[in-house]
Order: sequence, then structure tokens, then C-alpha cells
Amino acid sequence: NAKVLDIGCGFGSTVVAGREAGFDVTGVEIAPFEVEFARRRLERVRPQDDPEAVFIMGDATKLDVPQNSLDAVAFWNVLEHIESCDDMLETAFQILRPGGMVLIECPNYAAKRLEAHYHVPWKPELRHDRKKAAEYLRSLGRDSRYFETSVFCRTNWEVLGSLRRRGFELQELGTGLSMALRPGNLANMMRYWPRFLDFYNPGRPSVILSARKPVGST
Repeated sequence: NAKVLDIGCGFGSTVVAGREAGFDVTGVEIAPFEVEFARRRLERVRPQDDPEAVFIMGDATKLDVPQNSLDAVAFWNVLEHIESCDDMLETAFQILRPGGMVLIECPNYAAKRLEAHYHVPWKPELRHDRKKAAEYLRSLGRDSRYFETSVFCRTNWEVLGSLRRRGFELQELGTGLSMALRPGNLANMMRYWPRFLDFYNPGRPSVILSARKPVGST
């Protein structure tokens, strides 16, 4: 019965899967058509659940969630759609219980890869100039309006730095391996050094990690 919030839950796949696995998962989504679809989906798959209580339509930056009330907060390909990564992760820290976790995946705009939404080759230097990035997309015949209004260029180091400043303990997603760069974690750093290099690689294709709010935090 761990309480989990999926921010930017989209069509509800994570929420439904989590509830089927026994977690108390709810989702928040700003797009009305996605919320409506997710609610209809839940009615079909889990008629015992209240769709309006499980899927909340709203702005994740204006959450009305009590402090220290959640066991996990998920951001699956969402942080790149929130203008202030720092503010959103601060909110996550506040609403998590001590020991609670954030789960994060998002594209790394410091990497040479396909742009995640337009599927065209991305130039990492464009992350510094949104105007030039929009011009580049238009030069390829793409409509840049979605990028200009709804995409913000997150990077691996930006997200890692934001989490560390807030006091989160960095971990490898899935394994829970501590990725802290401190003397007390030297054994892990030496034994799993290739994984540490990948975790902190500024050019890794995606930001993928988990992080824990320390026990004893408020």
C-alpha cells in the first residue's frame, strides 16, 4: 500500500500497472483528453476504483498534497515539460516522507541523440538558445510551436545537481545502488566504476535515476 504519485501520468499506464501490483498509485495530468482516456481505461480494468480520485486533472507545479505524505513520486518523461526543474524537485522533496523516493527518466539535451519529440538529430549546443533551436526545427520542416511552449532542455548534470542541492541521496534506478560521491561510498565507486561513469556522464542519452529523501529529513 505504498502511496505513489505519477506526475504527468498521461494515459495512465504506470498508474494502472502500479495499482494492479498493489500500490496506492494516483496520477496528475494537465491534458484533459489524456485524463479522460485514463479514467475510461481504469473503469474498464479496475471497476472497483474511483477514476476521478485516481486520475487528477491539474498542474503538477500547483499540487495540493500534504507534506511528508508520499512514498514515491515518479517523473516519467515529464521534467522536460516543466519550466522550473528546481521548483518541481523541491516540491517532490517536501511531499515525500523521509525515506521516500523520486523516480526520473527524461531526455538529456546535452547528448547527441534524436530530439525526443520531433525525432530529428539534435545538436547539444542548441539547448543554450531556444530561439535558434526553434529555427533549427523549422529549417527541417517541423512546427516548432510545441518546442517553444512545452519543451525545456533538461540535462543530466542539471537534474543531478538539483537533486543533490535539495539533499536527495542519488541512486541507480532499479538496483538502488548508492551513487553518492563521498568517502563512505568509496567501495561502491571502486567496484562499480563503469556504472558511476555512465551515471555521471554529461552526454548520456537520457537522464535515468532514482533518489531518496534521507531518513530524518523534514
